[in-house]
Amino acid sequence: MPPMTQNRRSLSRAAIAVGAVIALVAADSSAYAAEPPTIVIPTTGGTTSVTWTHPLPTSIDPSATSLMIHSYEQAEGETVHCTLLLFDSPLVTATFTAEEWDAPGPVEMGIPDGALSDGVSDLTCTSDGGETNWTIYWSLDTSGTGGMNSVDQDDDFFYHAKHTVFDPGPSHVISPGATVLLEGPWEYPEPEWNGYASATLTSSNARFAPINLSPTFPGSDPYGLVVQIPTDLPAGFTDTPATLAAASGGSREAGGSFSWRTSWSGPVSFGAAAPSNTFLALERSLGTSRERLTASARVTTAAGVDVAGTMDFFVDSKLVGSVAVAADGRASLLLPKLPRGKHVVVATFRGTDAVKSSSSAASSLRILI
Repeated sequence: MPPMTQNRRSLSRAAIAVGAVIALVAADSSAYAAEPPTIVIPTTGGTTSVTWTHPLPTSIDPSATSLMIHSYEQAEGETVHCTLLLFDSPLVTATFTAEEWDAPGPVEMGIPDGALSDGVSDLTCTSDGGETNWTIYWSLDTSGTGGMNSVDQDDDFFYHAKHTVFDPGPSHVISPGATVLLEGPWEYPEPEWNGYASATLTSSNARFAPINLSPTFPGSDPYGLVVQIPTDLPAGFTDTPATLAAASGGSREAGGSFSWRTSWSGPVSFGAAAPSNTFLALERSLGTSRERLTASARVTTAAGVDVAGTMDFFVDSKLVGSVAVAADGRASLLLPKLPRGKHVVVATFRGTDAVKSSSSAASSLRILI
């Protein structure tokens, strides 16, 4: 075989070998990619309101001049807003202070002369304070005679709805694939209440429609809501701020219709986290199976960005230890004793809300005996 041909074949085999090694290293390196961090968002505060609705009878005395509302529960220091609707249109509205609502006897809503007529009517009252156990009945008063068309909550169908809206809070930095834990007093959607939980992620970039997500409950008390951000977000989705919204609720019918809903919607952003670089240095590249060597890692970020979090150390794709990162970005680990042969060591910074995760280049460690 001519020397030129032989040399070409040797070079070709070498290139294939180098390519295989590069591919292997690339595959190994992917195994060290840190899992996206869990972002914890407190969802406390906000407002709670309860709306109580009772249908009026379809046949009423149109000469009534006042509506008397009797309540057996307190308004918890908040105001109560009541509306008498006729054919779904407000006819009379009134706002009562907690003192008025809690005082002995009924509160009164005046009705203009001739305003009433037979038809589908509802009395709706809403408490800003979140009262959930009102026992209320109303009566129409005709020319001061009292007690006309009295309807008791225990005897007639009614609707009761509670809605809690958490404060949005500041914007939080998230990343594709991140786990977002929305803390707070979320109510668990029990099956007997026809429970549900939902979430959406919406980019402010008008090109993208909201992404529907399926949150879960971790089962702790107070209940939180866990939302998993997809890893395969559309290209360009993360270029602008976004809104993460979540809700849970349920409903039940038992002598009336009850429903509740808890919701949160707040600003989030991608890419606001500073990029990081992780570097790894081994105490030595050669060792024995009778000794333990130290692996030292350092994570760096843009100037002015503080580093915190955790550094994970891997040997041959296996996690061998996790160390808190110091203020200067450094972390060290005493590696376990390793068997004879060649090993690959990688350090991975997990990342935080403010700093993205990163992995070091793979370092070779050969154990001789």
